[in-house]
Amino acid sequence: MRATASVGWILLLIGLPLIVILSLGIFAASEEGWHISLIFAAIVYGIHFSRNDRQHLISIGYEPRLVFLAEYLCLALLLGGINFLLVGNYLNLLVMLAIGLLGGISPQANLNQVKDKLFFPVNWIPYQCFEWRAGLRKNGWLVIMLLIPGLFFAHRSPAVTLVAIILINFISTSWYKDFETYELFIRYRQESLVLREKIGWQLVLSFLFMLPLAIFFLINFLSLWYILLVVIIFSFAINVFSICYKYAGYHPSRKRTESDLAVGIFSLCMFVPFFAPITLVYLTIYFFRAKKNIRIQYAEC
Repeated sequence: MRATASVGWILLLIGLPLIVILSLGIFAASEEGWHISLIFAAIVYGIHFSRNDRQHLISIGYEPRLVFLAEYLCLALLLGGINFLLVGNYLNLLVMLAIGLLGGISPQANLNQVKDKLFFPVNWIPYQCFEWRAGLRKNGWLVIMLLIPGLFFAHRSPAVTLVAIILINFISTSWYKDFETYELFIRYRQESLVLREKIGWQLVLSFLFMLPLAIFFLINFLSLWYILLVVIIFSFAINVFSICYKYAGYHPSRKRTESDLAVGIFSLCMFVPFFAPITLVYLTIYFFRAKKNIRIQYAEC
C-alpha cells in the first residue's frame, strides 16, 4: 500500500510492464547488456534522491536505510537476473548489486535539497501551464532518464523509443491530479477558454518532448511510421482524458483527484482493439462533464 500511495496505480499496472519492455529492448540492443547497469544506476539514484517516505518509515518503526537497501537489492536481483539469463553476464549482476548497495546506504539530504535546480529550466513554459512547471521541477530527472535511453538506443530497438514516449506521457498525466486554487481557476476571461487552453498547451508541450524521440525513430525505422502514429495518438488521448477527468471533478474545497485508476482503465482499453472505440465514448462523456462543471464553478464566483 505504501508503494501505491507513493507512485499510484497507473505506474504499478501499466508503467512497470512498460519499464520491463524498455529494459528488454535495452538488453536486445546491447551485445553484453552492460548498458542496463547505467540505466539501473540512474533509476536507483533518481528514486533515492527524490523519495519522501523516510519519516513515514521512522514513524512506523523501520530503519529507512535497511528498507531502501532491501528494495534496491531486490530490484537489482530482478533486472540483473533477467540480464544474466539473456546474455549470461554474471559480472553485470554483481555491478547492479553493488549499485543497489551504495544506493541504499547513500545519504539523501544534500541532493534532495537542490534537485529542483538540477534539471529542466521551466521559465520558458507559459505560466498558465503551471502543472508542467511544477511537474518538471519535481520529476524532471525522471523525464531525462527516459529521454536518454530512448535517444541512445533509438537506432537499435524501436520498442525502447516507443515505450519512452508512452512513459513520458504517463508522467505528464500525473501532473493534473492536484487542483489549483480558485483564484487560478477563474483567471480566464471566459469559461470556454479553460479546457481549450489546457488541452491545447498540454498537446503542444507533450509533442515538444516527444519530437526528438519521434525524429530518431523515423530516421531509423521509417517503415514503422504507422506504429509511431498510433503511439502519438494514444499519448494525446490519455493527456486529454486526464485533463477532462480533473475538471469534471474540480471543486475549490478539494485538493486533488485520484485519477490514476481512471487513466489506467482508459489506457488499458485503448491497448485492446475491441475496447478502443469505448474510450472515445468515455472521453466524450468526461469532456462534457468537465465543461458543465466549469460552467457551474464560474456561475458561483
